[in-house]
Amino acid sequence: MAFRSFLVFALLMDKTGFSAEISVFVQTGVSVQLDIQTQELPEFYILHWINYKSDNIVTYLSGTKEIKPHDIYKDRVDFNKTTFSLTLKNMQKTDSGLYRAKTIGQSDNNIVTYRVSVMDEVEDPVLAVNSSWSSPDPCSFTCKGSNIFISSIYNGSSCSNEEVTAADNHTLRLSCSGDSIMCNYSNPVSLKTQVMKVNELCTVKQGAQKNEQTIYAKVDENIKPQKSLEMLEKSENPRTVYDTAGDTDVTNHTTPNDDPMNQSASLTEKSKPNAPSTIYCIIQQQPKPPKLKLITPFMV
Repeated sequence: MAFRSFLVFALLMDKTGFSAEISVFVQTGVSVQLDIQTQELPEFYILHWINYKSDNIVTYLSGTKEIKPHDIYKDRVDFNKTTFSLTLKNMQKTDSGLYRAKTIGQSDNNIVTYRVSVMDEVEDPVLAVNSSWSSPDPCSFTCKGSNIFISSIYNGSSCSNEEVTAADNHTLRLSCSGDSIMCNYSNPVSLKTQVMKVNELCTVKQGAQKNEQTIYAKVDENIKPQKSLEMLEKSENPRTVYDTAGDTDVTNHTTPNDDPMNQSASLTEKSKPNAPSTIYCIIQQQPKPPKLKLITPFMV
């Protein structure tokens, strides 16, 4: 059965001259093979593979070539009579711990010890633009993987390559190549990557719209601009008016003392024949006339 594991050798010497401990990382649900790390073993009668609870996983009798698996591992182990290696199937997180091969003969020897760590496959990393970013500033984004993240800025054509490793052996890597941003998330048994183009990630945000009222009005040729302005004059809210005036034959002139309303109308009326003009006028709220008091006459 295929298996996926990752070995880290931590070689220590004991009195027997054999390696003392080897670290192994294995993905949840797959198998792992534990090998004897020496070609020649001392003469023995019995070889045991023992788990972290000191339970026998399998016992091999050299005289009869008999293999005796422990009941709880009966359907989960394969033992090789030639190499004496042990394969454990369908590993779960509860299987994490120490595994040791030991021989019994004229002397007892610890042949090899494995420290097995069972880990889940990593989740997909996430590339996301930071909520505080807005165009036209350089794109600010985050590369995230479960419990760790990297924040960076794509400035023009590049970003800084960064790497963060958490205490649980999970590593997050950020890199940029051309117009692509790559976020890698990995642990000793798996690796996943998300790649995005800069224009896909850093889309231009629309600026906030101003709270203003704009009126677009096309003035009929038979209606003087003054009438349109008079209708808007009664409004309580200041507004911006864009009026397109039609042709007119009026050629009146204004003086500096003329009312602004009449000036706007007159400016339109002075336009060249057959050439529509545009009026930009801010309508101000007109002050209300003062109230008159009624005085009752009295007799002396």
